[in-house]
Amino acid sequence: MAIKIKVSNPNFNGFRAGIRFYNGVGTFEDLVLGKRIAEELGYKIEEITGGNVDGKETPKKTPSKKSTSKMGALKND
Repeated sequence: MAIKIKVSNPNFNGFRAGIRFYNGVGTFEDLVLGKRIAEELGYKIEEITGGNVDGKETPKKTPSKKSTSKMGALKND
């Protein structure tokens, strides 16, 4: 599980505790480290449930159809 940390400045772009923050939001894979950093610096925590770390759902792949053409079976006359 990952968590998002939001800083008070929504325009903040930089690094804190080795994590990149973009537009005031950073994503921590390490739950304990993320919560500790948020507590020490006074940031807000938002837990990410399901989907990808960036908050987007994982796209579903559609099964590909097998080609029915027999290109290898063509004969030259």
